[in-house]
Amino acid sequence: MDNNKVLNELVKNVKDNVKARGGYITQEEIAAKLGIGRSYLSNLLHGKQSVTSQFISHFRQVFKEYLPDTDAVTRDDLTIINTTLGVIMRALAKMQRKIPTGEDAASYLAGLKLEIELLSVEKKVSEIALKRSLEEL
Repeated sequence: MDNNKVLNELVKNVKDNVKARGGYITQEEIAAKLGIGRSYLSNLLHGKQSVTSQFISHFRQVFKEYLPDTDAVTRDDLTIINTTLGVIMRALAKMQRKIPTGEDAASYLAGLKLEIELLSVEKKVSEIALKRSLEEL
């Protein structure tokens, strides 16, 4: 998601959260809290000016009381995924040590190797997806 869309979502979240608390906040008030003019904020929201990552960070800092702490949840999710995949990979490694003998050994080993490789790929994909989610926030 590009930063202009992120900014629009953040402004919507702030307005919704202020409203949920029984208040109301205008675009002009949002701009004033950010230290910019209302027309400049309007240009950012309508894509007439590009929004930098630094501006997104500044917005989040200024309005942190009205925004959920999504980073903590995402980091927790990443920790859970990494821990779970680590346990699975260790279990598969133990199973690999119990390879049968005879004709079935080659096919058993090939199957375990494939499962371990798939888990490793799934772990990488999960990490990349979570990293992108963090970047989009």
